[in-house]
Amino acid sequence: TVNGNAQYDAFGSSLDALGADINSDGREDFLVGAPGVSVTDSLEGSVRVVSGLNGNTIYEVFGQDQGWELGHDVSAAGDCNNDTVADFIAGAPEASENGGASGLVRAYSGSDGGMLWEVQGSGGNHRFGFSVSEFTDINGDNFDDVLVGSTGQGVAVLSGSNGGVLAT
Repeated sequence: TVNGNAQYDAFGSSLDALGADINSDGREDFLVGAPGVSVTDSLEGSVRVVSGLNGNTIYEVFGQDQGWELGHDVSAAGDCNNDTVADFIAGAPEASENGGASGLVRAYSGSDGGMLWEVQGSGGNHRFGFSVSEFTDINGDNFDDVLVGSTGQGVAVLSGSNGGVLAT
């Protein structure tokens, strides 16, 4: 059993297989979203990369600002940065960079959790990043692309390599 750190962190509200063995222990690792995690008592949210062998945390990434709720949804994303290691995406639908709850999605390096790119929702209450998913390569650049859903902006197809909008 893998548990969250606090009662209300919503640990496990989103999950996905990473599609890779990040820590080289012979087992595929997985992602766990915890949008209720509060680093400074303010619901930044997090995504934990967990060992498929023993459930230990490999690393964890956190939402940047108050109320983001990063990890509302998580997904493997193929290899976005061409380093031969599977990467992942995470939605933060309550992020308010472009108005209250405009939302955003970030791609992270599977190797070390470093941010690769970020795409923000275009307006308040769009909740961009409410849902995220790996998708096929529709633009022919040999990188899987990603789907991002919102409650007020529909669905967008983003380039897995740089987050550019391919279709809405």
